[in-house]
Amino acid sequence: MTPIQSAPRRASYISIMSLIHPVSARVLLAFVLCLLIGATRADGQVNARKELPVVTKTTAIRNARIVQAPGRVLERGTIVMREGRIVAVGRNVDIPYDAEIIDGDSLTVYAGFIDGLSYAGMPEVKEPERDARVNPAEPPNDVAGIQPERLARTVLLPDEPSIEKLRKIGFTAAHVVPRGGILPGTGSIVLLTGEDARSMVLRPDVSLYFTFEGGRGVYPNTPMGIMATMRQFAREADRRGRVEELYAANSTDIGRPIYDPVHEAFYPVISGERPIVALADGTDSALEARRALQLREELGFRLILAGVDQGFEIVDKLEGVPFFLTLGLPKIPKEDEASDSTATGEAPTEAGEMSEARARDFVRDHRTRSYQDVDEERNNLEARRSLQRERYVATASTLNKAGLRFGFTSLGVDVKDVRKNLREMITAGFPEDAALAALTIDAARLLDIDDVTGTIEAGKIGNLVVTRGSYFDPEAPVRYVFIEGRKFEIDSDEQKKKSDETAERL
Repeated sequence: MTPIQSAPRRASYISIMSLIHPVSARVLLAFVLCLLIGATRADGQVNARKELPVVTKTTAIRNARIVQAPGRVLERGTIVMREGRIVAVGRNVDIPYDAEIIDGDSLTVYAGFIDGLSYAGMPEVKEPERDARVNPAEPPNDVAGIQPERLARTVLLPDEPSIEKLRKIGFTAAHVVPRGGILPGTGSIVLLTGEDARSMVLRPDVSLYFTFEGGRGVYPNTPMGIMATMRQFAREADRRGRVEELYAANSTDIGRPIYDPVHEAFYPVISGERPIVALADGTDSALEARRALQLREELGFRLILAGVDQGFEIVDKLEGVPFFLTLGLPKIPKEDEASDSTATGEAPTEAGEMSEARARDFVRDHRTRSYQDVDEERNNLEARRSLQRERYVATASTLNKAGLRFGFTSLGVDVKDVRKNLREMITAGFPEDAALAALTIDAARLLDIDDVTGTIEAGKIGNLVVTRGSYFDPEAPVRYVFIEGRKFEIDSDEQKKKSDETAERL
């Protein structure tokens, strides 16, 4: 209200006050002022008498153990977040009067975790209907799984359950990519909360996603065909880009180039503005990683690898290459499964367990062997399985010892296994600080978002994970997750059990 607009009300107020005795008027005015001051002081705080809810965009976590970054710990400090950003971190921090205060006693606070490659929020892709007239050697791009023009941010589903599942275990941001095919689309970095897709996007269109998943019954459906297709598209995109530059410089002498969204999606890759993120997660992920590296050498694009569970086989090849290691581990084989496969003569199928020829010999000969021979074979098989799995579990440690820095990806991993798998990696020699770095600052650097997240510092986004105890203890519950200062209270099974017990007593 402007001074001009308030003048009539002021006049009415004066005329009313003139009818009241001067002393009574002063008393009444003082009483009104006290009411106004009291209301102002109570703004944003809980009224103890009326139990009013807190309505504020400011939060303070006080007296907590704060892991600002790997190796940088405040044993007892306070964090203040306002309007989605961290505004103060330290031992002696003034807490604003309007802040919601969380008692951090027995709590540990980490920077929010970052998923380096994820399908969180991405819809399942239905296989397109095939026209019987389609030539399998020259299928349409959508049938062949070549749709780099698809944008993750335009198909993102904010209510998709995988987003909440990741958030509940501490992830606050993810590099999400579309599903399906050789070139499924273009990825974006998103925050794992938001009313709509637009409000979730932190960085749009940051990568071109590539896999070795060939088409079904159509070309290309072999590794060599896939690599040939990548070469063809990249070189044709380079040619088209040059033609468009010539047309822009002299449109009178050259015919207008036809717009092609598939090839245009390669332009930022060719110019070096955007990397290709290659998923190497097949039966022989080390071989897929080598093939992706070969394409990079031939075509000169920036490359980020993801998956590489067999990284222990290509340590020397990964030096200087950004990559996100899978959070998945091979399942522990059950004793009865090993016994059944040996007793029935079924050849083991896991990589590295038994050669195909050896398995065939075993299937043919096992019935003529004694029980002692079968038991010996079963014990050898179980030992090989155990040793092979140990190599996978120790991959993170092996890569860390080689001086390599990397992030993690949840692609293809059951979210409920993530914390247990991290604990196994740590037990196998992967330091906790290195694991935390891979979840936070190293992932942020690889995705070029370390200016806004990855550590707990004033000015960065209010993305936090709060646990009761160490996060790397699978039994320690996650209590809160904050994304841009928005609080999510996590109900662990233990907390639910206690709530149910309390309800029963009442």
